[in-house]
Amino acid sequence: MPFWILAALAAVTVLGIAVYVGQTMAHRKKIKLRVQKIYGSQLFADMTPFLSAAQKMPIEQLLIDKTGISIRLFGGTSQETAFVLRSWGYSYFTEDQQEAMRLVLEQELPQLAEREKYNAALKPVRLLNGDREYVFSYTLTAKYKSQLFRASAQYRNPVQTSW
Repeated sequence: MPFWILAALAAVTVLGIAVYVGQTMAHRKKIKLRVQKIYGSQLFADMTPFLSAAQKMPIEQLLIDKTGISIRLFGGTSQETAFVLRSWGYSYFTEDQQEAMRLVLEQELPQLAEREKYNAALKPVRLLNGDREYVFSYTLTAKYKSQLFRASAQYRNPVQTSW
């Protein structure tokens, strides 16, 4: 193979990698700015009581979709709570806003970022019209859930000892 073909292939490869890295860095910068915007917004102020309630018990599942955030708390009663954007007067999240909100929630609820406790996933949802939406989800791992069950059973039924 002639040298100029190899040089051209190498140049195209390097150019492709440079474009990819540039796009990734621009996307990260945009998401970082969105996170800062969320922290300074009225939306975050309105969500503060919702987040405070979520910090009191372990979260079994947390979902972030375009309509807002829903949380199922771990415990015997399976409490569910939701922060629905429209009911608070906000418009739906865009995909970038969902991603920024995911990062905000990981900072505010740091247990979500612990991979041994939670499985994080981005799930596509196909709509009836053929469009696709995405849902970020955090779900307790089986191992951590069983640890919580054992701890709650021990708390409910303490061992009786007689001295």
